[in-house]
Amino acid sequence: MIREAKAKKRRVAMANLLAQLAKGMIFAHRNFTEMQRKISLRKFSRHRRTSHILPDGTFMFARLPPDPPHECQIVSTSAYSVRLAWAPAFSSSDVKVTYNIRYRQKYEEFEEGEDKNSKIRELKGIQNFAVEIMSLQSCSLYEFRITAVSKYGESKPVILVQYTEPQLSPQHILATKLSPNSIELSWEPPYKRANDLKNYVVYWTDNSEARLSEWQKMNVYGRRVVFTELKYDWFYLFCATACFKNGERSPLSRALFAKTDKIEFNTKCVGHSHTIEIMEEIARKEEEREASETTPLLKRRGCTSFAI
Repeated sequence: MIREAKAKKRRVAMANLLAQLAKGMIFAHRNFTEMQRKISLRKFSRHRRTSHILPDGTFMFARLPPDPPHECQIVSTSAYSVRLAWAPAFSSSDVKVTYNIRYRQKYEEFEEGEDKNSKIRELKGIQNFAVEIMSLQSCSLYEFRITAVSKYGESKPVILVQYTEPQLSPQHILATKLSPNSIELSWEPPYKRANDLKNYVVYWTDNSEARLSEWQKMNVYGRRVVFTELKYDWFYLFCATACFKNGERSPLSRALFAKTDKIEFNTKCVGHSHTIEIMEEIARKEEEREASETTPLLKRRGCTSFAI
């Protein structure tokens, strides 16, 4: 009986010991598996992070929004349209850039509770550098905002403000520089009463402070005129009006501000010809040869050299 009791105690103690060992082995296996999982997650996340790290300093600004377009200008206007043009953004060489235009009337009446942004119209995804916006109202002031857009964001806007023409005035008046001191002025007929036209009157001046009565004017029976022999490096103002057969005149078109270029002198062509240059070079070489023959090779003190 005593032996059986002792054997039973030994079996229970051994069973408890084996149970504790088994329990420790299970928890150790769990901890090891969890540790391996954490290590693999760290490696995976580190690998993912390294794929988004910029390799060197040349791409440090790749995620910045593009620069705004430059040289934005109003090319010409009519009663119901405006033509805009701009140069590409400076940062658009490596990234695809498109352009957005938002425009609205500058001063427009809004009803109570109406959102001011509700009447802003937008053109998106423009890939060219010029656009003509149609369906505008005549004799109205419009504001245009041009922005450059890439996958990294949108640039700051460039704001332009321009009036549309009256319906009876010459449309899309444009000044084109033909040479440093000559300018061509062209336009399109009025939107209304185009068949009742007699001629146009073009005004121009080189004094921006002069009154309209002091401007020079001329009658033009076509749709273009060329001004030649203007002052170099000078500012000129141009505008035009339409004259109808019944003696009426349209309102003046918008005034164009143009500047002539500076005069450039070519030293090879002004004052003397190329033949004279050759003759001068030959004479200079002859003088150098004669001077070398009369000059002694060594300086002698107290002696006088003579040319034989």
